[in-house]
Amino acid sequence: MKSLKNNQEEKTPAAMLPFARIAWREGYQLNYQVLQRWAEEFNRAELATVIHKLRDCGMYLIDAAQYQDECLKLNDKGLILVPIQKIKKEDQLYYQCAVSYSEQKAQELTELLQSDKTNCAVRIGGLLGYPSCCVGFLKKYSTGRIILDPLFLAAKRTKGAVFRKGKGPDGKGIAGKVPAEIITANIAPEMNILFRNFGIKTIPHMPCSFGCKKSLELSKMFLKFMPSSNSLLRFLAEPVVWDEYKGIALIDSRWFKGATQSIFHDDKIHHIINLNKSKTNVKIH
Repeated sequence: MKSLKNNQEEKTPAAMLPFARIAWREGYQLNYQVLQRWAEEFNRAELATVIHKLRDCGMYLIDAAQYQDECLKLNDKGLILVPIQKIKKEDQLYYQCAVSYSEQKAQELTELLQSDKTNCAVRIGGLLGYPSCCVGFLKKYSTGRIILDPLFLAAKRTKGAVFRKGKGPDGKGIAGKVPAEIITANIAPEMNILFRNFGIKTIPHMPCSFGCKKSLELSKMFLKFMPSSNSLLRFLAEPVVWDEYKGIALIDSRWFKGATQSIFHDDKIHHIINLNKSKTNVKIH
């Protein structure tokens, strides 16, 4: 295995969650600049799908220093921006905003997202144009006690996915010590959302399965507004392993290893997703 390096001097994408970390594999030509480009294009696609009236509302991330200018530009187009939350990334501040042609809907989305209620999933999904099947899935697993990451549950619901039981590493990294539930599947690259906490995705929501046709249609809508979609899809078509244990998920790809937060549970068991295991490596430009 090639050694890993952390490029701390590089700026991480604004859409990459604060608790997500990356260790790059040496010798591969992928870096934070590429991830930032993909994340920025997806962010602009969030806005474009609303501008072209393909959805009622979207979620738009704006540099706080550019917020006033961006508001004026979008107001000239008839769009309304309503700040939902502040996000601090390194030395920069961003606003996550609801955007819509309807001030009422933008305000409603903001209030629902800021609410601590657990029964808002259907309305939020409707405003953001999420497939009804995925909204139902989200509603089911956003009420009561959530005991598993919805990623694993969505993978398990994927048609053609193979489920088996095996062994995973213990808390000290020793392989084959802890029981594991393992799902293996080949999926369309558009549906690979294992990198979503790193800002890498083609759909804005959690799908009900990795084979959801309506989510795939939504991803193609977004990709039309993403100039670098070909390189992004080649990346997402690569084999990847997602391994969750006690609230921490490790993502192992050919380009980097990542760590991010998952949903903590008391069970001493790994939940592992193997995607596109049988596919060959491809070049990403």
